[in-house]
Amino acid sequence: QRTGVRAEVDRIAREESEILYFGKQSPSMTRSSVHTSSSHHIRRASSDDAGAVAACVEAAYQPWIATIGTKPGPMKQDYSQVISEAQVFLAESEAGVDGILVLRVDSEEFLLENVAVHPRAKGKGLGACLLAIAEREAMSQGFNSLSLYTHERMATNIALYLMHGYVEFDRRTEHGLPRVFMRKLLPAQ
Repeated sequence: QRTGVRAEVDRIAREESEILYFGKQSPSMTRSSVHTSSSHHIRRASSDDAGAVAACVEAAYQPWIATIGTKPGPMKQDYSQVISEAQVFLAESEAGVDGILVLRVDSEEFLLENVAVHPRAKGKGLGACLLAIAEREAMSQGFNSLSLYTHERMATNIALYLMHGYVEFDRRTEHGLPRVFMRKLLPAQ
């Protein structure tokens, strides 16, 4: 399986020059902050966005059901509750919500709980843009690292995170799911 991850890292590296980055970013996005680009408008989600966020997650994770044998955890969440408890960002285009980012903070870590990109927006750098927002949010809130976990069979995701500087630090089963835990150290401010 590690060979599959290495192949994905190599494939993503070849495509890296094609990734569209979304211009200048603000150091932090507060609840009212908005980031725009030529193709996406990125903002904090409100309770009114729960249905659109859930639809984006459903579309993004649907292909993984066959790979892992069950619905991924993000497909089972109540996004009204998630939006009220976490920091949720969404990326909109004329087509609708193309990407979402869910961040959670506790006294010990800054967790990138979910980053999802709708299939219609894949391969355009939106995932990289959302990862960059997560990093900026962690730094602006005083954290020197960003943690995440993913299913061990999601080799493409693991490869993407490795390409963006995340390092695996643990593998364990939680809630019956074999997970890979990763962390990225962030630059000192």
